Amino acid sequence: MRGPRAAAPAAAAQRSDVQVSKACAEAVECLCQARARQAKLRLAQRPRGVHGAVAYPYLRLLRSRACVACANTGEFHLRASSGSRLNASHGLLCVRCSKKKHVQEHLVRQGAYVDLVGITGKRLIRKVVNTARPKHRPPQPPA
Repeated sequence: MRGPRAAAPAAAAQRSDVQVSKACAEAVECLCQARARQAKLRLAQRPRGVHGAVAYPYLRLLRSRACVACANTGEFHLRASSGSRLNASHGLLCVRCSKKKHVQEHLVRQGAYVDLVGITGKRLIRKVVNTARPKHRPPQPPA
């Protein structure tokens, strides 16, 4: 069947899909608000690049702060090795995921770098071991 009669059920199904999507987003927004409070994250007074009100501000906040591997709160920025405009961040990584071998292997394959100092000033590596050869020092005479 073609024509306006066939288009009517498809349009009605599309409208119901939109309504279901909005209802799900509103439910997720409540969960995101509770999760943001738990992680002690606050909304910006005026979000960057947004004119007017944001539809789901807490969902947007958690997406911007989530770890790319596990979706918990991330701490350390991921950056591309080359070809990146202004060395921009491509997401965040949490401490737990940064120690996982399969995540490290994936980052190596992608050619990504992880910042060693996090958003809050926390260090990923506590002690840096110098693997370079020590400088040659002449022997000191005994005192």
